[in-house]
Amino acid sequence: MFPRLAFLIICLGLIGAALLALRQARLQAASEAAQAQLRIASADEELFGLRAEVAAKVTPSAIEKLASSMHPLRPAINELPAEIVASQEELEKAQLEQAEESSRGKIIKPGAKPIKQPGKPTKKPATKPASRVARGQ
Repeated sequence: MFPRLAFLIICLGLIGAALLALRQARLQAASEAAQAQLRIASADEELFGLRAEVAAKVTPSAIEKLASSMHPLRPAINELPAEIVASQEELEKAQLEQAEESSRGKIIKPGAKPIKQPGKPTKKPATKPASRVARGQ
């Protein structure tokens, strides 16, 4: 009787300790979440202050002053840089050369079916032997 009672007391003690550990972990997680929310709120306040400061400094007169200090505005043009034009010309040349070679029969286009040459027999796949049931064994 005494060993059973001792075992029961030990088990209840272990269960209680496990429950306390779980409660402590839950409280710690809640505390960390609250601290994270406080950090977010302080960062938001700092962000609003910086936005107000930017809004105060960016006035129409300040923008005009900045624009006048820059180079005169020029219209947007639709020209490509010389490097891109040169690379496009090289690409077109390569495509033309490839088309000429394929028309001569040197290059087979991807996805095209190979042409069967006369005189070469095609191999048929080996047939499977009949099953034992079909042979009567």
